[in-house]
Formats: sequence, C-alpha cells, structure tokens
Amino acid sequence: MKETDDLEEWMTRTFLELKVINETGSRKVTVQSGENLRDVLVQNGYQLDSPCGGAGRCGKCRVKVVDGQADITTADAACFSQEELQAGWRLACRMVLGQNMTVYVPEERRHQILETGIRQGNTEKKECVPRKQGQKTESACFDAVIDIGTTTLVFQLLDGRSWKVLHSVSMLNQQRRWGADVISRIQAANAGKRQELSDSIRMDLKNGLQKLLEESDVDGTEIRRIAIGANTTMVHLLMGYDCSTLGVYPFQPVTLSMLNVNWTELAGSDTSCHAETIIFPGVSSFVGGDIVSGLYACGFDEKEELALLIDLGTNGEMVLGNKNHLLVTSTAAGPAFEGGNISCGTGSVAGAVCSVTLEHRKAKVKTLWDKPPAGICGTGVVELMAELVREKVVDETGLLEEEYFEAGFPVAETAEGKQMVFTQGDIRELQLAKAAVRAGIELLLKRYGVGKEQVTEVYVAGGFGYGLNKDKAIAIGMLPEEFREKVTVAGNSCIAGLVRYLREDGKEAVHDLVKNAEEINLAMDAEFQNCYVEAMMFETEGGE
Repeated sequence: MKETDDLEEWMTRTFLELKVINETGSRKVTVQSGENLRDVLVQNGYQLDSPCGGAGRCGKCRVKVVDGQADITTADAACFSQEELQAGWRLACRMVLGQNMTVYVPEERRHQILETGIRQGNTEKKECVPRKQGQKTESACFDAVIDIGTTTLVFQLLDGRSWKVLHSVSMLNQQRRWGADVISRIQAANAGKRQELSDSIRMDLKNGLQKLLEESDVDGTEIRRIAIGANTTMVHLLMGYDCSTLGVYPFQPVTLSMLNVNWTELAGSDTSCHAETIIFPGVSSFVGGDIVSGLYACGFDEKEELALLIDLGTNGEMVLGNKNHLLVTSTAAGPAFEGGNISCGTGSVAGAVCSVTLEHRKAKVKTLWDKPPAGICGTGVVELMAELVREKVVDETGLLEEEYFEAGFPVAETAEGKQMVFTQGDIRELQLAKAAVRAGIELLLKRYGVGKEQVTEVYVAGGFGYGLNKDKAIAIGMLPEEFREKVTVAGNSCIAGLVRYLREDGKEAVHDLVKNAEEINLAMDAEFQNCYVEAMMFETEGGE
C-alpha cells in the first residue's frame, strides 16, 4: 500500500527547470515545486555564504533572478534596496521555487592564505623513513599539516628533511551552509544532519589535499604523515561522533584523546594517499586540538614565566599559564571577528576592507590584495570601530550619532557602485564580541590569582589575529593597555604547532600540555556577567 501511495504522490509532483548561471557558465537543474532555492543550490554543489544557517538573518546568500518571478520576503526587504529588489536580487534561503526560473549566483571569492607566524623550533634535519607500500620513489619524503577551522581550512605541504613549507592551500569550510558557529552545527547534527556534516568536511579534506598535491606535483603515495588540528566540534563532525551531549551542560565530548587513523578512513578508499594521520587532542568541549597545537607552537611546554594565548576566530579561546599549570577558557565571541553577522562583512577574501582610518569623518580604506572593496573583514571592523571611537562618532555606549543612526556610517563603495555602511547593529555585534574577549581575559587573570603586569607575553592567534592592529584592539577595550608592549601577533599558530610536532616528535610534550590544563567555565562564573557588561563600554576620552 505504501509503495502505491508513494507512486501516486510522485505522479502528482510538479517539476520545474532551474537554470543557474555564474562566472564559469550555466547549468540546468530539475527541481520540485516548493523546494527552497538555497537547499537546491547546495545539493548541486554551489557554495553559498550562510553564516546564519539559512535563517534569513545574515543577508549573505544573495542571488539574482534573471528570468522569472520571485516574491519579496520580509528578509529580502530588510537586506536589499528598492533598486536591488527591482533588479531581481533575493536571498536564496528565503526563496521557494514555484516556476521555471533563471538565477545568477555570484562567484565565491577565494580566501587569503595565512602565514604560520610562530617560531618553527630547531632546524635539525631528520632522516625520512621510506614507506613500505605504495611509495613513488625511495627518496620521497613529504608531510602535510591541516588546520580545520570553523570558517577556513588551511593545508600545508612540508619537505620532510628541511621542514620547509613547499606549498599552501586554503579553502572555505563548506559546513558553513549549516551556520557560522559551532553551536549552529551541533544543533544541525542533532537535528539529523550529522552524516551530511561529516561527509562535507571529509570531502573538503579530500579536495584540499588533492589540490595541495596537484599544485606541488607530488603524488599521494609520497606523503608520509599528516597532522590535523581542529576544535572539538570539528573533530566530532569529522569522525561522525554523537554531538547530543556536546552543546548542552555539562558539555560532554565523546573523546578528547589524540586520534591515530589512516588518511583513507577520512578521505575514502579511492585516494592514493595512505598516510598515517594524527588528530590533535583537546582539553574540553570548547578548547580543542587547534588550541593545544597553538600552545605547542608558542612554546608553552617550555615556559617558566606566565604567558597568555588568545585565539580569535569564530570562538574566542584563551589560555593563561606556563609549563606547570594552564588555565583555559572559551568565550562566545561569535563570528564578528571573521566578518560574520556584520551587514557588509566578509571573510579574508580579495577586496575585503582590512584597514580603516578616518580623516574628517571620511573613511580611507585598504583592501586585501588591493582589490576593489567587497565587504569588511574582522581586522577592518576593529580598525573602523577604533576610529569611530576616536572621532567620537559613537559615544561610550556604542550609540551612533543621529546623523548615521538610521542609514549607518559610510565605509566604501564596491566595484558595483553599492555603498558599504557600518550600522548600529554592526556596532552591537562588535561590542558583544570584544566584551566577551575582554571579560574572559579579566576572569582568567583573577582565577589564576595574578595581575596583568605578571604576564610576560601575549600571543594573539587565529586567522583574524594575523592582521590585527594591537593599538586599535586596545583602543576599543578588547585588550588591556598593560598588554601594549607584550603582544605578539602569532598568525596561524595551529599550523605552526602541527609542523613542530612532526619535526620534533612532540607526543609527550603535547600530552603534558593537555594534562596540565584546567578549564574554567565562564558561563557558570558569577562574576563573568559583571565583567562582560563593563567591557561593553568604550573609552571616548583621550583617543588611542
């Protein structure tokens, strides 16, 4: 009976033709009436920015209806100007297909490759041990390291003798279609999308390594070892672990141990690479292997004096201590530092506004690769905010002057002639993020029982941290004034730690870092909220 019902249902379905065009050409797809355009595009391999997970809030999944009609939703009206709406611009996540249609999907912009930025340790060469099976030549000796970030994946190929970086590749984490932050992805996994999320990141790993090898003219059989660093959620989604206890108190992960697998277990049996693969251990649900790798890169396993590591990405992880005792925590900084939840925000793509100065309240901007402005990334957001504070365009509470309150403060004009503006809502997103970081720093110091003057080194890591102007970060109150002469911009410390691990066989040192780490849960700390509210404010007297 059920098969008959299914057949009758299939016979009554209405099928439509969707034509998708972009910079590389056009393609026709058969869809069912009533399907969501964003879902259809994702299912057919088109990559869309969707930090809000398709909730219609971020305004990033923009498409243009070239032929056909699409209703204007409330989210569309809030995102686009009247002229843009008339020209056919819509949010893919809000569009329900009801007729044959042609849509234009803007080309996805490439992300900037980040340098490691941290010391590589000693340069002693080690002899390569030839692989017994599948090796291309007796002399082949390459290793690879991979940073699985919530937003971006970075791959590096290493010469296993000199430990020089031979080539780097970066790409977007395609899981972002389920949301910009780990909580969104945990929720998606628990709502039945766990296998899809796992398949997505595994495909990214396979494609990323393949691209790395092809561009280096290296065969997969020549790779000896691969080391991976990732936050705890990314590890769970990669391995297909149950996430039901990961995002709710007491935030219990399936495992935090170092994992040893073969590359084929992650990328599939059809890959030529069969390298031994290690996945770094974590400390807690919200302080993962990427942070442990960063600690190793910064030499916390050897430090006698106190140092602080701040990793600024989609989440804000912090570690204070030395080789004997580490206090770790994570703050819900949100995606603002990577351009997420900012109305004109973008990642580290060509054309992203990365630096801003104001002269007589007129913005002068610099963009990545000197391309025409295409949005504003995290470093640009911090610099713009510092300039607005210095020029007193905002008051100590973050309130924009009346002149800019409704329309926002003009930042730059895109190549298409659209004015990029920084809105009151954008300021609030930045305030929430910077307050979470500053409050986390204050609580770590207090719980460790030390003052700011006792911290000898401060490492600011992560994709966002790589280009951070420390003076501007201090100007908005994200970092305390006492750290001004102590800050080292660490870049991608996760990658650097993975390289050091492979070079120095650092299993024991990494194990000790995890063993000596103690987590404090800010959400359960009664003083955090007071620190958080205080850190929301700006100091508008006296400038930087």
